[in-house]
Amino acid sequence: MRGLPLFIESKTLSMFVNVPVLSLILRKTLPLTVGVFAIFMVQLVDAVFLGMLGTNTLTVQGLTQPFYMVLVGIQVGIGIAATSIISRANGAKQRSTALMTVSASVVFGTCFIALVCLMFWLFRDYAFAVFISDEFSPDTAQELAVLFYQYWPIWLMSTVAGAAMYLVSSVYRANEDTKTPGLTLVMASVINLILDPILIFVLDFGMNGAAMASMTAFAISFCWLLYGTRTKDWFGRIQPGPALASEMGLLIRLALPAMANQLLPSMSSFITLLLLARLGDNGIAFWSLLTRVEMLLLIFTLAMTMALPPMIGRYLGEGRHEAIAELLQTAAKFLIGFHVLMGLLLALGSGLVVNLIVSDPALTDWMTFALRTITFSYGPLGLCMLVVSSFNAFQLPKKAMLISVVRLFVLYVPAVLIGTQTDSITNTVVAAAMANTMSGIFAWLTLKKHMKLASEASQTPLSQG
Repeated sequence: MRGLPLFIESKTLSMFVNVPVLSLILRKTLPLTVGVFAIFMVQLVDAVFLGMLGTNTLTVQGLTQPFYMVLVGIQVGIGIAATSIISRANGAKQRSTALMTVSASVVFGTCFIALVCLMFWLFRDYAFAVFISDEFSPDTAQELAVLFYQYWPIWLMSTVAGAAMYLVSSVYRANEDTKTPGLTLVMASVINLILDPILIFVLDFGMNGAAMASMTAFAISFCWLLYGTRTKDWFGRIQPGPALASEMGLLIRLALPAMANQLLPSMSSFITLLLLARLGDNGIAFWSLLTRVEMLLLIFTLAMTMALPPMIGRYLGEGRHEAIAELLQTAAKFLIGFHVLMGLLLALGSGLVVNLIVSDPALTDWMTFALRTITFSYGPLGLCMLVVSSFNAFQLPKKAMLISVVRLFVLYVPAVLIGTQTDSITNTVVAAAMANTMSGIFAWLTLKKHMKLASEASQTPLSQG
């Protein structure tokens, strides 16, 4: 295969995985990885600069994490539904449907997310108070309140701008243009990287400057993407009537299940943050930073979960069950090996990495320990994510939901609860790592059982059962 490293062709590698299948997986996944990496770079850059301002700023940013995941779940659900409808309409030459869905998804989707943000702003007192426990001293709670009430509205506006950019990029992807969205997301990260130090330190806006930088980067990227559609004739006029009602109904029916699956992690994050609040502001700050490190390390896995389902669906339609099994086995082996390698590199270079992202002594010790332990559990966690996306491709959303529920609410949240009850961050990290590992084992055994049953009854489609 052109463009891949030479080791892909090595005989040694072929002993462990199917090289042609692995090449196909990487060819489909790597372009998506660039775009996903750019998205999370914005969050990581903010965390690094805010960490320079002190623990309180990281704590306040950590308070936004559950709300951020809710908003991302909504926009991703709308984007998935819109992409499905638009791409199918283009294939069927149903131009009017594609035009109407493009306009409806971008306009109504952005407006809906803006309304959710308005609701979050109206209930800002509750959003702050729910995470402030008795473990916080009155002085610390007051300092956090001042930062939070200044940061909250600007941050909400930046999420609306980010959602608008994402929804327009979904239109590009639905029309089989993945290069433009990927480059635009990289551009947004570069703009954010440039503006962050200027607004935070030079102009002395503090953590509000980080939100301003993100909002500006997203807004510029949104305008650039929108400007790029001027010659493509993708948008149509929104005309009230039966046709619009029908398309909106289809968009909502497809978006709701996708949103529900996306919102499960935000629910667990919300509960986890409540549990960590008993450990004080340092505990929340540390977990907020660890969450961003986890997101960065799972970027390739996230890209793979987007790349494989279309391939699985095609094989399913062709009745090639053996090809599906080979695809998933190859992807699983590569994911485990990839994350073991990343874990070893981070364990060996933990001192250097930690010094780049934190300065607080307590956070430094905790993060060093985390990089040497929990990172090795991201392989099984990635495997679980892959299995969930596979069951969705099999058109078995209930099984996908079951695995997500087990991972988050049967294993992960109880593990964090046990860890926090010991009043120890290190115990909490170990418990979370064990939960990640067990969720991967459970997910893979569930998938193997399903594949075995499907193989024994080959006359039964994989989507039944």
